[in-house]
Amino acid sequence: MGKRTQILRYHRIISHLMNAPLSYDELNHKLESDSKWHGETLTRSQRTLQRDIKDIWELYNIEIKAKQDGKYYIISNEQQEFNNRLFEAFDTFIALNIKENVSKDIQFEQRRPQGTSNFSGLLHATQEKLEIKFLYQKFYEEEPEMRHIDPYLLKEFRYRWYIIGKDHKDDHIKSFGLDRIQGLEHTKVHYDSKSKNEVAKRYKDCFGIVSPNAEKPSKVVISCTKIQGRYIQAIPLHHSQHTIKETKDEIVLGMKVYLTYDLFMELLSYGENIKVLEPKSLVVIMKQKLKAGFEQYQV
Repeated sequence: MGKRTQILRYHRIISHLMNAPLSYDELNHKLESDSKWHGETLTRSQRTLQRDIKDIWELYNIEIKAKQDGKYYIISNEQQEFNNRLFEAFDTFIALNIKENVSKDIQFEQRRPQGTSNFSGLLHATQEKLEIKFLYQKFYEEEPEMRHIDPYLLKEFRYRWYIIGKDHKDDHIKSFGLDRIQGLEHTKVHYDSKSKNEVAKRYKDCFGIVSPNAEKPSKVVISCTKIQGRYIQAIPLHHSQHTIKETKDEIVLGMKVYLTYDLFMELLSYGENIKVLEPKSLVVIMKQKLKAGFEQYQV
């Protein structure tokens, strides 16, 4: 079995078990169907499956166990989100490599590169707590500017990646888009990591990448039309989001987040399909921004 086939087999085993626990026969039946689609022989003996399970643990840190009824299942861990992203990317990669001339059948979103060439270098600096330097191109400046920061956290927002850290220029916490970073340089200086965990915790309670300026996140409650509410339930605005009430005409959602510019813009984008109920301060902000937008169209 070649390396490509072996990796594909691991991937299909994980994907199937992510959906539901399966017995060896059920799993092998699905692998048989996969074999026809991918043009590779993915079915193997039960003994080989045990070896695959061991390899999957060593390669991906994904643990597969068997229940008393003989069905295999995946034990959830802290890397679940990371694993999901990894396999989503792999699904796309495999599909695009199986079929030829896909340009007529797939429409990609037109966007600039995400700057992921710097991702591994920034992750290394973040984990090792190393100060970094780079040229940064702001949208409203003609020339890039040299920046020197303590990198605390990599954060994704709207399909783009940002490095968040303390800027040595003014000691403020800022976010920098990876797609606008040039000439990344690792220094040999380790920064004091006391602020790192606190910053990571604060940004976890944020929608977006604008630095929070309040001491604590706020309880936000929004009322949505039934259809809009379904969309927001399917793709939550925040990990703290939960459903408070659901009727035939309305879905009320709650979350605990900092009140930032990114959150305002997101809520405004839903127009008449949502209404902010709490907190009162956010209700006032929404009214002001909606009024200003309406006045743009006054003749």
